[in-house]
Amino acid sequence: MNTIGDLVERFAIGRDDVTFAVSALDFDLSVFDLFAAWHAGGAVVVPDEDERRDAARWSELVRRWSVTVLNCVPSVLEMLLRAGRAESLRLVLLGGDWVGTHLPGLVRERAPGCRFAALGGTTETAIHSTVQEVAGDVPPDWHAVPYGVPLRGVACRVVDERGRDRPDWATGELWIGGAGVADGYVGDPARTADRFVLREGTRWYRTGDLARYRPDGTIEFLGRRDHQVKVRGFRIELGEVEAALRGHPAVERAVALLAGGRLAAAVAAPAGTDRDAVLARVRDLLPPHMVPELLVRVDELPLTANGKVDRKALAALAAAEAGEATASYAEPATSLEKVLARIVAEVLGRERVGADADFFALGGDSVLATTVLARLREALDTTALPVRVLFAERTVARICRRFTELEETPGRLESVAAIRLEVEAMTEEELTARLG
Repeated sequence: MNTIGDLVERFAIGRDDVTFAVSALDFDLSVFDLFAAWHAGGAVVVPDEDERRDAARWSELVRRWSVTVLNCVPSVLEMLLRAGRAESLRLVLLGGDWVGTHLPGLVRERAPGCRFAALGGTTETAIHSTVQEVAGDVPPDWHAVPYGVPLRGVACRVVDERGRDRPDWATGELWIGGAGVADGYVGDPARTADRFVLREGTRWYRTGDLARYRPDGTIEFLGRRDHQVKVRGFRIELGEVEAALRGHPAVERAVALLAGGRLAAAVAAPAGTDRDAVLARVRDLLPPHMVPELLVRVDELPLTANGKVDRKALAALAAAEAGEATASYAEPATSLEKVLARIVAEVLGRERVGADADFFALGGDSVLATTVLARLREALDTTALPVRVLFAERTVARICRRFTELEETPGRLESVAAIRLEVEAMTEEELTARLG
């Protein structure tokens, strides 16, 4: 209630507001979607289960029910806004993951006049503990929208290994105190004692997040402290590697991980980014054993169902880039598989995509999955293809098999796909003659 009360008052949420419950109920962001609206006397729009991953459906629901408040992870916002304008929105709240600096501008373009804020925190501290509103242009020295400042009734510290406060700009672990701190972990007293600590009469939760203070009191999130790995005898904090990678101006987001026992990293950066220059930046900041041996560039980082970074998909992508993937190219067999394979190849910028290739291991993500589905629906003249199938099945062959199982008119998708391929193979003269 401390969290809900602050946000409802801060953003004047009232009876005329409508939230959009796009987050699954087992994901903690859903708490705001429901209880903020009910606390203020507003309404909640709940998509059907089949619509939960379909950005085109979200856009329709937002327009139909005049949704005014959207609280979600950044990837969901981006998919929604790329699917269409959302002019009814007056407030966007983002949390649960890195908030890209391009998003405030995208909101201004697709939802004019909408307020934009990023929220930081953890499940153990009532989900949201800090807020950073963005009005106007994003400062040029931001690599991501910061956590911001504490909500009322919340206190934050950035400390070293011994719990001593770190000076401005110095990286440390973020501790959160105040009204939102949980009692502990049920049935796990050892973990509770480790993460919930008492200092000078105040109870704090050790988040495990790396952060730092700016001189103006703004808190910047820098990654996770507990992502520690061991490579050739050296213990490496992956969060420190990620922070160094983000120091390069072209890198929007970065994830460090192990791939085949080697230190690797994936960066979201524009096509043509100089990988050697990115690694040179890391070498300036970190010792040699913390410099990734393999650097993979992607347009967007792949995400899990809850919008968090999918590290398994990135590990598979890194392995494939290193030549460690063993799967050979499998020719798409049916007309439907051939149409989908061509669309996936176009969207991912690849020469070809095999029937058994994993969409997310090839560099796909939630936003690109939405693009693939939109193009496939257009190519096959249908709106009945649920986007959830891409996330569940992942390969061209399995996706097509599932689509054929779900279609109401058996054989229609394959027939339309065959016609599509036939038309694409015709010259302009042949097509004119056939139509004549």
